[in-house]
Amino acid sequence: LGWSRSMIPENTDNSVPARKLERQLYGLILVALVLLALFFALSRSVGLLGEFELPKQVDARYFFGAIACQLVFLAVAGRAWQQAISIYSDVKLPLLQSVGQISLVLIGKYIPGKVWGFIIRGKDLTNRGVSGHQMLMSNYAEQLVSIHAGLVFGGCGWLLSTEPDYWEVIFPLLLFSVFLAPVLNNRFALYVVRLLKLVFKNAHVQDCKIPYSAYLRLFFLYLLEWVFIGAILLCLYLMVFEGGAHTSAVLYIPSMNSLAFIVGFFAFFSPAGLGVRDGVLVALLNPVTGLTEAVYIAVLFRFWLVIVEALVGLCAVNMLITGTRSSQ
Repeated sequence: LGWSRSMIPENTDNSVPARKLERQLYGLILVALVLLALFFALSRSVGLLGEFELPKQVDARYFFGAIACQLVFLAVAGRAWQQAISIYSDVKLPLLQSVGQISLVLIGKYIPGKVWGFIIRGKDLTNRGVSGHQMLMSNYAEQLVSIHAGLVFGGCGWLLSTEPDYWEVIFPLLLFSVFLAPVLNNRFALYVVRLLKLVFKNAHVQDCKIPYSAYLRLFFLYLLEWVFIGAILLCLYLMVFEGGAHTSAVLYIPSMNSLAFIVGFFAFFSPAGLGVRDGVLVALLNPVTGLTEAVYIAVLFRFWLVIVEALVGLCAVNMLITGTRSSQ
C-alpha cells in the first residue's frame, strides 16, 4: 500500500482525485476479501449446525441477554482501546471511533494472516496523527494486557468452579500476577526496545514501559471484556440448554471461553481461529456439559460471532471510507 501510494504524484492537479480513487479501490478490495472470508466462516458454521437437531424450545430472554452483553462488550472494548492509545499518544479518540477501530480488527482477522485488521486500524490512526511507534506500542499494550486478563479470568474461573486440591496455592498467585506483571513488563522493556530498534531507530526504553496505574486500568477493562464475551456464550447456552445448567457451569463456561480464545489467538494459520478455538472450547466444556452440548454451543457461538462481527465490521469499514471522503 505504501509503495502504490508513493507512485501517486503529490504536487499535481489530479493528485486528490487519484488518492480518492486509490482509497475507494482499497476499500472495495477489503470488503470483497472480508465478505469472502465471512462467507466461508458462515457456511461452515451453518453446515455444522445442520448436523444437529434443533432444540424444541428456546428461551428468548437469554437471547436478548446475549444482545445486551454484546453491546456492553463493544463499549468496554472501545473504552479499553481509548485507554491503550492514551498511554503513548495525546490523540483523543472518540468512543464511537474507538469501537469502529476495534470492529476493523475483529473483521480483519477473518482474512488469513490476522494482521489486516491491525493494518487498516493503523491507517486510520495515522490519519489522526498517531505515529507508527505510538501505534505499535498501543497494540503491544492491548495484546499483552488482554491476554494476561484472559488467563487470570480463565484460571480463576476454573479453580473456583472445579476446586482442585491445589487451588488455594494457584489462586493467590493468579491474583498476585495482576500487580506483578506491570513491574516485570517495565523491567524487561530493554529487550522489547532491542526488537523495536529493528524498525524504529529512535526507540527508547521509557517509550516501551506501561505506567503501573495505566496497566491496572487496562487490566480491569480487559477483564470486563472477558466477562461479557463469556456472558454471551453463557446466555446462548442457557437459551438452548437451560435445564442442564448448574451453579458451577455458570462460572466454568465463561472462564473456559477466555482460555479457548487465547489459544485461538496464537493459531496464526487459522483465520479468526476457525476450528482451533472451537475445538479447544469443546474440549474444555466437555467435562461439564457433555460432548453433544459442547459441540453444539461452540458452533452456535461461532455462528453468533460471525454474524455480529460481520455487521459491526462492515459498518466500521463504511464509516472509515465515508469519513475519509468527508475529510477530503
